[in-house]
Amino acid sequence: PSHDTGNSGRAYKFSGSQSIILNSIILHNYISSGFTVSYWMKVKDINTNGELISNYDGVNGLQIQVQIAGTNPIYSLLRHSLRTYSRNPPEINGHYKIQNANSVWHHGVMVWKPPYMISYLDGVLLDSINGNGLNNFSVCCGIKTVIGSRWNGGNGYNDVIDDVAFWSRGLNIVTGK
Repeated sequence: PSHDTGNSGRAYKFSGSQSIILNSIILHNYISSGFTVSYWMKVKDINTNGELISNYDGVNGLQIQVQIAGTNPIYSLLRHSLRTYSRNPPEINGHYKIQNANSVWHHGVMVWKPPYMISYLDGVLLDSINGNGLNNFSVCCGIKTVIGSRWNGGNGYNDVIDDVAFWSRGLNIVTGK
């Protein structure tokens, strides 16, 4: 990816066909104790789908995506998801409408504090979803953390991501702008 003006300093600008692979950040190691992912994003075009952050192997893991939703008008939807094949149902998803999506910075936070997936956008608590039974990832194929696309390079993000941070525990977040 190239660099762009970020929310604080320089950010990564993705074109939809690039990604950054972080082999040292393996979130499934913290599925029983919890973790937190924080990021800043811009959505240039509400007609865009794309994977912001993926720690996924095609079956198990974490996905943070921007998706197209609605018909008239079309709008952007933020998706936080945790999935494990060993749970029934196998995944928990939060879908959240992004207000004022076009080229405005938004701060997203996904907290896993077992058994809850807690989602925030721009300092506002969006949801707390009970993921009871989601206590391990039976990883099949060398899971890795990817910024800007899916684990397999598909569904690339086409805009700017800044200040991605990972914690190996579920943080207590103070809400408000």
